[in-house]
Formats: sequence, C-alpha cells, structure tokens
Amino acid sequence: MADNRTYARIAAFIYALAIAATIAVVFLALPFAGPGYAWISLAALLIAESTVFGVVMYFISNRRTFLNQVPGYVAYGMTAAAYFAVTIAAVAICSVLSLTLLTYGIIHLLIIVGAAIMLGIVAFFVKYMERQDETIAAQAQFVKQLLLALMTARQHIEGWNDERRHSLQTALLRLEDKARYSDPVSHPDLQAAENLLLVQARELQERLRSLSRPSGETVDPGTIEEIGELIRRLEQQLEQRNQQLVQLK
Repeated sequence: MADNRTYARIAAFIYALAIAATIAVVFLALPFAGPGYAWISLAALLIAESTVFGVVMYFISNRRTFLNQVPGYVAYGMTAAAYFAVTIAAVAICSVLSLTLLTYGIIHLLIIVGAAIMLGIVAFFVKYMERQDETIAAQAQFVKQLLLALMTARQHIEGWNDERRHSLQTALLRLEDKARYSDPVSHPDLQAAENLLLVQARELQERLRSLSRPSGETVDPGTIEEIGELIRRLEQQLEQRNQQLVQLK
C-alpha cells in the first residue's frame, strides 16, 4: 500500500507538470492560429493527458493482477499512448491548415470517440480474461478440496488398533494418488458430478472421524467393509469424471 501511494504521488506530480507545460505551450505556440483553435487544442490535449494519467493510476491500483493480465494492461497502455500521440499530431498538423473551428472541433471529437471505443474494447477483453481466470481458479479447487477430505479421512484411521485398517489406508492412498494426478481444470458440465464426489468424500471423512477409537478398541468388521465399499465407489466415480473430462476437452 505504501508503494502504491508513492507511485501515485509521483504520477500525480508528473501529471501536474504535464498540464502546466501543455497550457504554456498551447498559449505560447498557437496564438497565431486563433484563440478558438488554442482553446480546442488545450481541451483535447488535457483530455488525452488525463486519459494517460487515468490508465497509469489504474495500473498502480491493480499491481497485484498486472502479471496475470499483462496483454490486457499493455493494450490499455498502447491505446492511451496512441490516443495521446494522435491528439498531438492533430494539433500540430491542423494548426497550419486553414480549417474552420467546427471542422477542427469535429476532428478532435472523432479522435476522442475512437479512443473511447478502443478503450472500451480493451476493457471488455480484460474483464473477460479476468473472469476466465476466476472460473479456472474456482474449477481447480475441486482437486484440492477432494485431496484435503481424503487426507483428513486417512488421518482418522491411523490411530485404530486394528490390523484391518491397513487395507483402508491402502485404498485411501490409491484414491489420493488418482485425485492428485487428476486434471485440476474442470468443465462446467461436470460440476454436478464433482459436487457429488466432494459430498461423498466429506461424508467419508465425517464417518471415519465418528469411528475414531481409543487405543485398544476395534471397529466392527461390517463397518470396515462398508467404508471399503464407499472408497471403491469414490474411486470409480473419480475415474468416470476423469474420462468424461478428457472427452469434453
């Protein structure tokens, strides 16, 4: 935050200097073209400079997302710089031409409209990419959440004083490996299936937590068989999810 404020102050200082220099240059260099041309030129240049300043401040306030959206931010910068350069060129060229004030004003108005359209297109592109990244990040949470539930479930049976726990641990480790090497980037069509997998994995986790036994106590054999069947069912559903994901991609 402190760095952002420092950069913002520097940008504001440069912006203030640019405004002062622009006012001085316009009224010193363009009086021969007429006061109307000078005022239109000043307004056009100040709007262009303010646009560049606004883009710079946008960069500063969104530094954390800059690296994730480099193409979009570069497009913002290039569009603002191009708009500023075209405005300067229009002022310089039109100042030596015999144009009416109306024509001169329309030229700058068209430049402003064109820049606004381009910035709007860039903004749409950046927002679209941000939403895509958010969607991918949300989809990638499935594997992490599934692994967390399975690892927690396995921890609940490590304290069992029962030799049969080893078969459950082996099955859970195998299921964890399949989850770990599953494609983390999902597909919207698989959301329902993935939600069901997560629900069942958490149910398994809670079931094993409720079956935690003090040292020396054993677990009913039927319960162990039931849990083993649940693990096998989860493994089958995860395999189906992975196969469907390959087909959808």
